[in-house]
Amino acid sequence: MSLFSSISKAFRSLFGGSKSAPAALDDGGYVQASWRRAPPDAAGDDLLHLYHNSWPFRQVVSKIAQTFAAQRLVVRKDGEEVTDHPLCDLLHAPNDEFAGPTVRALEQIWLSILDESFAIVMPRDDGGFDYLPIPPSCMTREGSGTWIVQFSGTTQWKIGPDSPWKVVWLRHPSPAAPFDRPIGKGHAIADEVQIHEYSSKHLKAFFYNAARPDVLMIIPGLDDKQRKRFQQEWSSRYSGAINAHQVAVLSPAGPHGDVQVLPLGSSFKDSQMMELRAEEIKAVAQFYGVPPEIVGRIENSNRATIHSALDIMADFIVDPALEFYCMELNRQLVPLFEEEGLEVGYVSSKPKDREFQLKVMEAAPWSFTVNEWRELGGQPKRADGDRYVIDPNRQVFVEAAEVVDLTSQARLLDDSAPPPLPANTKIKLIRTERSQEAA
Repeated sequence: MSLFSSISKAFRSLFGGSKSAPAALDDGGYVQASWRRAPPDAAGDDLLHLYHNSWPFRQVVSKIAQTFAAQRLVVRKDGEEVTDHPLCDLLHAPNDEFAGPTVRALEQIWLSILDESFAIVMPRDDGGFDYLPIPPSCMTREGSGTWIVQFSGTTQWKIGPDSPWKVVWLRHPSPAAPFDRPIGKGHAIADEVQIHEYSSKHLKAFFYNAARPDVLMIIPGLDDKQRKRFQQEWSSRYSGAINAHQVAVLSPAGPHGDVQVLPLGSSFKDSQMMELRAEEIKAVAQFYGVPPEIVGRIENSNRATIHSALDIMADFIVDPALEFYCMELNRQLVPLFEEEGLEVGYVSSKPKDREFQLKVMEAAPWSFTVNEWRELGGQPKRADGDRYVIDPNRQVFVEAAEVVDLTSQARLLDDSAPPPLPANTKIKLIRTERSQEAA
């Protein structure tokens, strides 16, 4: 068994070797609390448990992580992209357990909730490296540059400055203690997430009966036998969906005195439970800066707002996360390869504005080749597509290196001087229809 397989097995034993989520909090994911006692603050593993139990929290964080992991990372050597390099292999397949996008999504989830993520870089016999993500709760800092990895009971690994292994620590420092472990931005939104969970559990308990009847009837003077008979007859006559909305008639003053009917509990309308849940869902998305269209809330959306949402997601969330990630890899991981001019970059996640691109191309159609027009239309390139369209109405084409008179298309900067031509350019004169009319 390889060293990587041994560590993977140890981590599985740490989390019970199950595919299910970690154990939830007390009472199925929430803590019983009264108005006089506040629930405990969530921190560390509790925040990750909230991620597993709260669908609004998970939806927003996983959407960020999945979008981040779907973007393409590139390896450059002296500014030129390379595809055949051990660093490319590491980014594509960091280890035998996970693919590259899976590892990056996991790291982004930890960064979004805990403001830090860890990975161990282990050299292989073939000269490459394995990149193993480590849960932050398993890492303990000891002194300067030394980490303790606690992954199975009393078994632990110590990784110091002289160790052949390398710890890659990605973090967003806390302003209160920038040189310590960060607090985690998930702590700031934990109350809103827990409120949503408490209200969800309350609704679940309501439909499960909540260990109490909905109506309390008080009939003075009934003995135990009469009470059981009345309850059985009442239940058989009015219980079930088929017997709903029937009318019951009781004597206002029978032989046993006045009958009192007391409904228990308050309505969801009075408590504004649904409004509260909707506001907490909105608060989670707003906290992370995710537009409502990204998480499927399109009641008040249109085509323009959806395109704007994609731009906001790219400009303010995904691209900054990619910039931070590549910067940290270049600082902590790339030096292990001991090559000058090697760096990790990314392709921007911002979608193309096809409507703006179409307007530009329509304003000067002769400036674009046939293949560029086909690419805009989502069609494959043609072998003869590197030609420019001079006059689409008459199907006039010119080769890419050919220079023509574009006076009829108003390409001159002014009426007296044509635009400058590149050096060593051969000029081919074409007699236009306008010059023929003048002649």
